[in-house]
Amino acid sequence: MKKLVSVLLLSLYLHPLSATVFRFSGAESSVDVRYKYVQNVLLLALEKTKSDYGDYQLQSATQGINIGRVIRQLEQGIHDNLFVRVSINDEASDNFHVVPFPISRGLTGNRIALVHKQNKNILCNPNHDKLLRTLTSIQGVGWLDIDILNANGVNVFPITDYERMFHMIERQRADLFFRSFEEIKVEHAAHVKTFPSLSIETCTVLHYPLPRFLVTHKSNATNAKRIEIGLVRAYEDGSFIKLWSNHFSEHLHLLKGRKVIQLENPYLKKVNQRFPHYKKYNVTP
Repeated sequence: MKKLVSVLLLSLYLHPLSATVFRFSGAESSVDVRYKYVQNVLLLALEKTKSDYGDYQLQSATQGINIGRVIRQLEQGIHDNLFVRVSINDEASDNFHVVPFPISRGLTGNRIALVHKQNKNILCNPNHDKLLRTLTSIQGVGWLDIDILNANGVNVFPITDYERMFHMIERQRADLFFRSFEEIKVEHAAHVKTFPSLSIETCTVLHYPLPRFLVTHKSNATNAKRIEIGLVRAYEDGSFIKLWSNHFSEHLHLLKGRKVIQLENPYLKKVNQRFPHYKKYNVTP
């Protein structure tokens, strides 16, 4: 009996009944590490608001599924108190409760292509802007990049499986797989052993406005407000900048010396009207 009581007391200590469980979207594959930054952002925001809102637990959810399915599950309310990082657009700002803080500080719209090693200089051509629109690009289902690239005349095929996109570049079934500059080096390192012909295009960076916000179910306003307050506090005391720098600064060198192809993002009209102050948190590389 004493042993049972001790176990229960330990359980309550580790997982207090008053703790609010927050969830975030997990990895799509065994080598997908993109979720870690979101996890750390949420941890920081929750710590900054612990004295106001109480204890918390943070758990991973939705492992092994693409962002399109995650968004559908979020709409359906399948996972309680789930927060998902999205490239925000007008439709998402209609459908979800938005935490209007750009957790990537506006840099995610700098996109560099993963290519087959034979194509590493494919966009070094002086007419790279026109050439881009004759090549085949791939992106993941549910990614806003598909709509943005299509709106700018770029041929994009939506792919449901994250790992399959690396396979398609390896087999030269597609020319370009654009990734955010802070993702591309990590993803290349994680996949090059399996796909030895995978390379990083050397000459060009696409740029378009692509703020990334955390969103949650429409009914989850109180917990969303906690995250927003925590992020603003962390920004003001410098701890968010430190976290952001630890994640992004080592990748900034990838942008140096590249020709910029500037594209438009036509899906931010309502976002910019509803959340006019988010840009003050952005940074120019």
